[in-house]
Amino acid sequence: MRSLPVEIDKKIGELAIETMDLEGGRVTDPFVVGAVEEMVNRLRPHACGEGFDFQVCVIDAPVLNAFALPGGPIVVYTELIEKATEAEQVAGVVGHEMAHVTLRHGLQRISGSIGVLAALELIMGDATGLMAIGKELLQAGAITSYSREQESQADMEGLRMLHAARIDATALARFFDFLQREQGELPGAVT
Repeated sequence: MRSLPVEIDKKIGELAIETMDLEGGRVTDPFVVGAVEEMVNRLRPHACGEGFDFQVCVIDAPVLNAFALPGGPIVVYTELIEKATEAEQVAGVVGHEMAHVTLRHGLQRISGSIGVLAALELIMGDATGLMAIGKELLQAGAITSYSREQESQADMEGLRMLHAARIDATALARFFDFLQREQGELPGAVT
């Protein structure tokens, strides 16, 4: 997957963000969106890989979640922001999601679902095949549902990025402890 151009990830991410039901409206408050964008900007210089276009989308919905799409779109729900007691906790989740992007986990998941040839069609400008099955793939979580190994890789890479950006990485552990005490288990997309 690493030998494929990052443009494939970007096209998949663009298509996904356009077709997904994000379960709420986009937040336009510059304070809220700007705070998450600032976290991305602090972490960006420490992200592995080049050519990714991290874009923040904050969604107003009672969803305790965040996820990233191939190429760089990052979706953060307001409930996750509201549950966090410190900015570093949200930064930890954002770093984890950025790691999924740079490690190209989304491309791995989608190529496993539709095949590498369909992904290559995207780079050639033909998205008709993917558009036909795109909604089903998204609903099934083919892009945002990762294996345990991928989650572990994103954890390690996200922690490395937090440390390099001089952001308290232990805040993420405190946030996960809080979520586990409150809910009994961690939401799938932020683990």
